Amino acid sequence: MCTPSVENVQALEDSLKTSIEQGSSLNSLSSLVRIAIDANTSAVAHKSIWALYRLFYQLISEHHGHSAKVEARAVRLWLHERMDDYIQLLCGLLKDEEARLRVDSLNILLSLVKCFSERDSMAHSVPSQLRIVTRVTKALLLCPASIRAHHQKNSTPSHLVDNDVKEVFVHDWLNAFDDVRWVFFKKSMLMFKSETSGPVKMIMSWNLLALLEKIDALPTTADELGRFCMFPNTKHANPETYNGTQEDPDEDWGLFFETLEEGQHEKRVSRHLKTSVRDSIESLASHRAVFSACWLFLLPQLPMSSALSTRALSILHAVAIPHVDQPLRFMDWIASCVDQGGATGLLALNTLYQLIVRHNIDYPDFYRRLYGFIDQELLHSKHRSRFFRLVEAFLSSSHLPAVLLASFVKRLSRLSLRASPAALVLIIPFAYNVLKRHPVLMVMIHNPVHNFGDDPYNSVQESPLLTHALQSSLWELNSHRHHYLASVSTMAEILSQPMTKVAYDLDDFSDHSATTIFENETSQQIKHPLIFGLDVVGGSDNPMVAHWQLSTP
Repeated sequence: MCTPSVENVQALEDSLKTSIEQGSSLNSLSSLVRIAIDANTSAVAHKSIWALYRLFYQLISEHHGHSAKVEARAVRLWLHERMDDYIQLLCGLLKDEEARLRVDSLNILLSLVKCFSERDSMAHSVPSQLRIVTRVTKALLLCPASIRAHHQKNSTPSHLVDNDVKEVFVHDWLNAFDDVRWVFFKKSMLMFKSETSGPVKMIMSWNLLALLEKIDALPTTADELGRFCMFPNTKHANPETYNGTQEDPDEDWGLFFETLEEGQHEKRVSRHLKTSVRDSIESLASHRAVFSACWLFLLPQLPMSSALSTRALSILHAVAIPHVDQPLRFMDWIASCVDQGGATGLLALNTLYQLIVRHNIDYPDFYRRLYGFIDQELLHSKHRSRFFRLVEAFLSSSHLPAVLLASFVKRLSRLSLRASPAALVLIIPFAYNVLKRHPVLMVMIHNPVHNFGDDPYNSVQESPLLTHALQSSLWELNSHRHHYLASVSTMAEILSQPMTKVAYDLDDFSDHSATTIFENETSQQIKHPLIFGLDVVGGSDNPMVAHWQLSTP
């Protein structure tokens, strides 16, 4: 049997077009699907999937018009099976080695969703487009190897969603259509709920987080809802169709978050039976609920102190928290991350701070935990500059007690004695900004404490309210006025001058390292260089009586 070529595919497509128009046999459709599945070259695979798209689009349109050519039940069932094979083929190409095949397969799937939407807009059944979005969601979260893997060079492909597919899916699907995004959230939640394999859940976690962090079009008001693709006539439509219980009898977006009083179970079941997919898609509360559920199923799967947890925490306060209905549900996981310390704990503190400020969540140990993060290891961390920016924001409130603020400044002052120059150029501007914002701390500059032995500061006290830092002074920072590095000693002088300068922007010092400091020092031009010359004293020719004499040009 000869290997199919692009020309064979074209001939087969032309033949099938004629058969559709004449109402004759469509058996060759199976052959074309098989060619696409077994294609040994990307050119044949690409030609096949587009040929099948054009043919199925024509068939769907014919069916939408209720043509007599496809009225027979057996024919409709057979076409449904071929369409199912085709959808499976396209989803199986989302991890193909060829970027063009991946992206085109995703674009075709979206186009089919729109095509089915037009046909099913007046139908009274669970629509085909819902099944397509469900299939795509599963394919993107699991990322199985391409169905053409045996024709490709990479024998061990990654199970992570490719960047080009991710960008297209988020931009053209999730950010563009409210109903597609709602279904994606709900199906993702159900997949996490039903999956029991740890490794599979880890793959799903990586891929779901990669998609969630790119979504930036979540609705904030009910008026923003209305960009529908799967159900183009959903807005203000009769909600009697597309009953949610037809596909997921055990899942209703409201049940997951509903807190019931005793004896209300029957009422909940009654409401569940009346809830439709259309009702849910039109409800802002529904969107917030499935989005929240998605995150709540995802976060427990992320290993503590891992790259996944760090990624999630870096976006949680900006991407998730503003759009969930009950932020308090995130507290247990965030508090566990705080306990981990390090970069994970630091990012968790930032998220926790946002919950305290924006949602009035009570966490009385926040500043004690933050105080505990300040240690010698922090000054050598790659997250050092981010920590200083966050702490500056945390200490910006004018309602904080002076003893607490003094403890933070003093602790950093003490640690500066063993800090590198790169850390010092962050500590000194930070201390200046805090002192300028809170003038009550100015007494720490003038306190008569001049050495370590006379310092009343208790450095081992865990509570920043009990360290006696306000009775101490910043003699450690003052000592840096005699630092060996001119840039550090010059900066330290600002604490002995009137504080008339504006607050420093810590971002200006965030990129400093030992390398950049060395380059800055060695690249400076010396205006008045000193020259060491050898002069002979008293005109003696004996080098033993000569000495070095400093001279200038």
